[in-house]
Amino acid sequence: MPAKTHLVTPTFYINNFNTNQPAQLIAEIDAKHLYVCTFQNNSITTLAAYVFDDENAQTQLNTVLNEENILQQAFSKVNIICAGKQSMLIPPAFFTTDAAKQSLELIYGNINADELKTDFLYRHNIHNAYKVTETIQKAISQKFPFANYTHQYSLLPDVIELKGTKLFIVFYAKHFTVLLCKENNLQLIQQFDFSNGEDVAYYLLAMLQQANIDLANIELIVCGMIEKWSNLHNELYKYFDNINFASLPGNFEYADEIKALPEHYFSHLFAYISCV
Repeated sequence: MPAKTHLVTPTFYINNFNTNQPAQLIAEIDAKHLYVCTFQNNSITTLAAYVFDDENAQTQLNTVLNEENILQQAFSKVNIICAGKQSMLIPPAFFTTDAAKQSLELIYGNINADELKTDFLYRHNIHNAYKVTETIQKAISQKFPFANYTHQYSLLPDVIELKGTKLFIVFYAKHFTVLLCKENNLQLIQQFDFSNGEDVAYYLLAMLQQANIDLANIELIVCGMIEKWSNLHNELYKYFDNINFASLPGNFEYADEIKALPEHYFSHLFAYISCV
């Protein structure tokens, strides 16, 4: 009986890599997905988006890392953006490495062989403590031993302008990450799983209620895997009048195939480039 394969097909794939130019790799990863793009001569030349099965995620990740042509190129810099939910923003007055580890373990369970990492958000004077699972850390380290790590929560405050009162939401297949800004100040960044639009609306409304924010005063900026006038979009419109789809960062050039996609699909991924 033939061995079972764990091949995974990218949901989006564009490859205009120029082997004659230096390249940076930007990769966003968690247990559920891997998004990668390359940056060359102020242009984004490749894009690949993989979504993993729950049961075969680790095997599929290893397969992509070893076989995806984009990832076999030479890079001057590799930036790994960790996008897992096991993260905490901690004010400097309360931050030590031991305290961060204890706080993460209290909320998310023992770190054990997982790796604790920390970022300091200089512009916002706050620490981000997060853990990277052992399996992801091992797979990435074997492929890119000199990669630079940071967390999605560390970058999102610089991806968007913290001005006014807004929710910035990145949608994935079955979860979303949301940043809340109130009166020019970062309030929180959190990740939620969801099955339908009602789930998303419930979480967002609960956040606003907790932060004492009136619906009339909030702007939603959405990006990622959400379609205009989809059931998800329409459900949000029941509660939010001011919904805007994110645009491509205007300071880069893009391969024609990337420009042909809806701009909001990967706008957050490309915006990371200015922050890493």
